[in-house]
Amino acid sequence: MNLHARIARVDDYSGELIQELRKLELERERGVLDRSQQEDFLGNLRKAVERHDLRPMRNRALLDFLVALVTVAVAVLLSGVSRQLHPLMVGLVALCAFSLGLAAWRLRLYQRRSRHDRRWLGHLEQALGSGGTIFD
Repeated sequence: MNLHARIARVDDYSGELIQELRKLELERERGVLDRSQQEDFLGNLRKAVERHDLRPMRNRALLDFLVALVTVAVAVLLSGVSRQLHPLMVGLVALCAFSLGLAAWRLRLYQRRSRHDRRWLGHLEQALGSGGTIFD
C-alpha cells in the first residue's frame, strides 16, 4: 500500500491530510521541501492513525470484554436466585463465550494493526531523520 492509499484510509472527511500531502509533493517538485513541515505532517498522520484506525478497534474489544463481564454477573445473579439450572444459563454461557472470543479476536487485530502502523510510521520518521524525505 503506497503513501496515498494509507493516508486516504485514515483521513477524515475534510481531507486535510491529503491536501497537506499534495502541498508537500508540490514543494518537493519545486525543490523547496521543508523538514519541519514533514515532521508536522507525520505528527498529524500519527494522530489520525490513532483516532480513525486504532482507537475504534481498541474500544470495540473493550466493549466486548465488558459484555462478557456483564454476562457473567447476570449468570452469577441468576444462579444465586435459583439453585437449579435455569434455561437462560446456557444462553448466558454461550453469549459470554462468544463475547470473549470476539474480544480476543479484536484485541489481536488491534495489536497487529497497531504494530504494523507504528512500524510504517517509524520507517517514515527514520527516513526523515536520516536526511531523506517521507517520499523516499
